[in-house]
Amino acid sequence: MNKRYRNTIPKTIKKLFWDTDKKSADIKAHKVYIIKNILNYGTLEDAKWMLKTYTTKEIIEVLEKSRGISKKSVQQWATYYNIPEEKIESLKS
Repeated sequence: MNKRYRNTIPKTIKKLFWDTDKKSADIKAHKVYIIKNILNYGTLEDAKWMLKTYTTKEIIEVLEKSRGISKKSVQQWATYYNIPEEKIESLKS
C-alpha cells in the first residue's frame, strides 16, 4: 500500500460505501470490500485512487478470488491485468 495515503477513504469515494459506517472504514483492514466496490461501481477517478493506493498484487488477488463482482467488471479488469478468465473464481461455473 502506498504510504502517501492516510488510512481513510477519500471523500469522493465514500459514495460507493452507502451501506457502511464511513467513519470506521479503514483502507487496510477493509481493502477487499473497498477494491470490490471500486471495481463494480467506481468512476475513472475512483480507479485511479485504487491503483495508487493498492498494489497490483492486492487488486489481482481480489479479482481472482472474490465473488460479487459483476461479470462485466471482472472481464474488463482481467483484460487490463492480462489475467486468463479461468483463473477468476467468479467466472467459473
